[in-house]
Amino acid sequence: MVCVTDSENTALTAFKAGLPEALHGDVDAHVEAALGEAVARGRTAWPSVQLGDEAWLGHLGSRLREGSPLVDQLTAIDAGGLYLAAGCLRGVPAALAAFETDVLPSARRALSRRAEPALVDELLQQARARLLTELHGPPRLALYAGRGPLGGFVRTVAMHLLADDTAAARPTEGDEVLAALPETADVEAGLCRLDQQQHFRAAFQEALTSLTPRERALIRLSLLDGLSIDAIAPMYGAHRATVARWLAAARDTLATRTRKALATRLGLGQTDLESLLGGVLSRFDLSLSRLMRGSQTGQLPAADPAADPT
Repeated sequence: MVCVTDSENTALTAFKAGLPEALHGDVDAHVEAALGEAVARGRTAWPSVQLGDEAWLGHLGSRLREGSPLVDQLTAIDAGGLYLAAGCLRGVPAALAAFETDVLPSARRALSRRAEPALVDELLQQARARLLTELHGPPRLALYAGRGPLGGFVRTVAMHLLADDTAAARPTEGDEVLAALPETADVEAGLCRLDQQQHFRAAFQEALTSLTPRERALIRLSLLDGLSIDAIAPMYGAHRATVARWLAAARDTLATRTRKALATRLGLGQTDLESLLGGVLSRFDLSLSRLMRGSQTGQLPAADPAADPT
């Protein structure tokens, strides 16, 4: 018999616990040998990904089904893809990094044949959220059972998103983001003329559109979806401090470009703009800053016009 792991009994118990109950009695020496080979194939495919025996065998067992001999299933299963998926679902950094560099590129290539680059980036971010987080329900990656290549499964999810066009940029995106900012009503109330309010919204939309796909995605994830830095970081396989810097940079760029676009639309220099609307724009900057501070704790600020600016 092929030894599964050093702690064989514990690992085998985890495997059986993951199996449908009707299959518990089918685990014999032949199944254990096939299991040992599948376990080794998974680890060999991704040697940099460290996943505990119980987690790996439990995940593997839970993806098998009734109606087909266990030996046949274990022999045919894409153990490498299933091992990587198990690591990603458990937030293993090396697994998330490998998913980003070795799996997602095939989805990008497939999307690039049918969509513009900017839309491809948006769709891939949506795919990350669907596959790796609970933002839209259980992570879709949990549905992968190893009955085909992991890359094919991810491509299917991405192409479904393209078909639905759920991640396409929308003309109203700026309005949605503005509506979610805590002090938007105060900012617009400070713009005494209707044309100033309209120019401000147009300038904000222009600035938002000018951001990189990653910057726009970060703004949406933190603001519209209310995700914290800790929830966003695994989507990129990055440390939370890195994502916090990205988000802060996106905030600063958005604020600066909104001011610049508004000055252009109103035909004012920066000095004149600050003189006329400096107080209003300061509240806008404060609103973005409060938003980003809230995203680091997951507690987004409620609108509070009387809040202390400090």
